[in-house]
Amino acid sequence: MICPRQISVSVDMISLPSELLIEIFVLATYSPVRDLGALISASPFESAYSHGASTQCEEALRTKYSLALACSFFRRLSLSILYECIWIRHGSDGLLEALEKSKNSSHSGLGTLVKCVSLSEVSSEPVGSMYDSISRNTRRILLCCPNTQVLIRPQEKFVERMPEDHAPPVDDLQFSLLSRIDWHDVLVDHPFAASPSPRFIRHSNSLHILKIGVNTFISFLRGQDSKTVVDLPNLHTLGIYSTYPLERGDAVELPSLRRLIITTPAAIYNLFDGCLTRYGPQITTLELEKDSRFLRHDFVASLLGYCPNTTDLYIPVFTTKPVCRNTSETNLKYFAVRHMADDYEGPLWRTQLTGHIEGLCDQGTRFTMLRRIIFSGTEWRHTIKRSWFSELLRLASSRGVELVCDDRQLQNRLFVTIGGRD
Repeated sequence: MICPRQISVSVDMISLPSELLIEIFVLATYSPVRDLGALISASPFESAYSHGASTQCEEALRTKYSLALACSFFRRLSLSILYECIWIRHGSDGLLEALEKSKNSSHSGLGTLVKCVSLSEVSSEPVGSMYDSISRNTRRILLCCPNTQVLIRPQEKFVERMPEDHAPPVDDLQFSLLSRIDWHDVLVDHPFAASPSPRFIRHSNSLHILKIGVNTFISFLRGQDSKTVVDLPNLHTLGIYSTYPLERGDAVELPSLRRLIITTPAAIYNLFDGCLTRYGPQITTLELEKDSRFLRHDFVASLLGYCPNTTDLYIPVFTTKPVCRNTSETNLKYFAVRHMADDYEGPLWRTQLTGHIEGLCDQGTRFTMLRRIIFSGTEWRHTIKRSWFSELLRLASSRGVELVCDDRQLQNRLFVTIGGRD
């Protein structure tokens, strides 16, 4: 439950210029979802920041709630930020009432201010009042929000039994500005545990990013003559969370696809015998998410084989097996690694990192086109001062590979380390 903060309103505060108050409200309610540009571009290693982003969103919602309760003047001034991002949660009756009552013949309503919508995950417990409000209100709320650009349905965090998914009835809705969808069904990676994703996901000229979990698109192929089930002409980024996100072959049209995010090794199936088989050569950017199962096999080499024109690769270094030096020749130019390790001092961490750098830069490597290695995140501060890591950095540097930290302070320390003056 989101509880409001207490805000005391003084006469001095109300007497401030409205423009200044609005600026204060904007700063006080910042959350990552406000930066639609970043959301729509889906920054690399986005999942590494998901917990912190979720906390920021909850804090922002709590502050917005407080502004709305402080006084009517504050509420009027903050309307645009109150409704920029909404969560359809249990107890959403009040949100629905506010959106529908604001619509009239001369005003299109508060729903036009909504840019991002999050659908709360549904409890796996027997259907009750908590679920009822989400199921009952989602469709009517979304109908009030024609300018939605981002739609998020999170994955359930806890499931005691094989659930029956309860997706809201929104198949026929249309969002002309929709740029990103993150749509999860259930935690269990099993097609028979999920219901079909909304039909509007499958035909959207505006959609640029789609992250999708278990799906049952296949059910729509039976008894139909049409081959095209998914037609997304402007989709450039696809994130796959399961073995069966889409149907195979001609059922999928993704002419602009360039970036692929793989969250589990099983999802690679889609590249050699699934819906993405013919799109492998289009992919120029690959990203793996944190999953220890990527340690079982050299999945990086496999992916580069299916996607031979990849130039940019992003991996969490601690949960991904180092690439073999005798892999096929590749066009890889930019290799980015995220720390994401629980043990910064242990021998396993050193072995992993050494394997990655030597596989890329030591004698016999097939990564002859490599131009840059990017160390992403601030966690590298624990490793960058180690003498064994300095030796690895110098190995890469001796090959003419540029070494970069995306954190400015760490970049300065990296420069000193490469120069041998640490």
